[in-house]
Amino acid sequence: MDKIFGIPANNLAIVMAILLIVIFVLVTFGAIRRFILFKMGTRNIPRRKGQSLLIVIGLMLSSIIIATSLGIGDTVRYSIRSVAVDSLGPVDEVIKGPGKKLFGDEYFDYSEFTYVQNISKDNTNIEQLIPYIQTTLPSSNNQKDVAESSMNIRGYDFDFSIQKKFDVVMAHQVIEHVEDPIKFMKTIKSLLNPEGIVHLELPNQYSLSSLLRKISPKISHDYGFIQPPMHLRAYCKETIRYLFDSLGLQSQMVFVCGNTDKIWGQARDYSLPQNFYYTFSGKIGMGSLLIGIAQITS
Repeated sequence: MDKIFGIPANNLAIVMAILLIVIFVLVTFGAIRRFILFKMGTRNIPRRKGQSLLIVIGLMLSSIIIATSLGIGDTVRYSIRSVAVDSLGPVDEVIKGPGKKLFGDEYFDYSEFTYVQNISKDNTNIEQLIPYIQTTLPSSNNQKDVAESSMNIRGYDFDFSIQKKFDVVMAHQVIEHVEDPIKFMKTIKSLLNPEGIVHLELPNQYSLSSLLRKISPKISHDYGFIQPPMHLRAYCKETIRYLFDSLGLQSQMVFVCGNTDKIWGQARDYSLPQNFYYTFSGKIGMGSLLIGIAQITS
């Protein structure tokens, strides 16, 4: 059970525990200061043991019923999602090597990919094939003094010709990592059908988070959302419009929103302070997300 009424369960549990402690402290403080009133309030408990026990059992039973109903609702929702996803069938299939190599990474010869491509080109159930290589390596960021012992590194050939055309191409949190955004956008444009749509989501360099990171290196060594070697470039609304215009794409929507936006935001579980911060920054027009939607003109 991740959320209750849209609120993360962990955050809700922490808040309720804090409220319980505060109430307990207030009751204890009141009992010490006015012991007579406390005694008057609790005198019926030993006098009417049956009624007191019945009240306790009723409260426990109601808690069990509520917890069970929430658990069942979560299970039913998961079951519905599973059935819906399973009905779609396999969305992505990865073809790996035969597994004969004991050490190191194992790759197909490119001729094997060409063979699979030829025998599957008339299969209507396969939208597209694309070759890539992948390996697992340790990585480190000396500037931030952080490291990962195991990171998946994938390499794609952007010059590979994709035969299919698409009505919509989405690139979420991608273009800021690309060294040559013009070449990247030209590739996306080549994949679109006539009047096709490109949908970009990326960090907003003029956001409140970016502004705070620029104040002092003691807060962050990054200059806003420029975070080499991960984020190579930073963008604002004017940059995205210029990028669309330079490629002959008609801008439909270019705007800023917060991470918690109900339509355009990111599907993550934020803490209560994060939820408030991202909502507030979005309301004042300094959200961390930049959305750009453009269409090929006929």
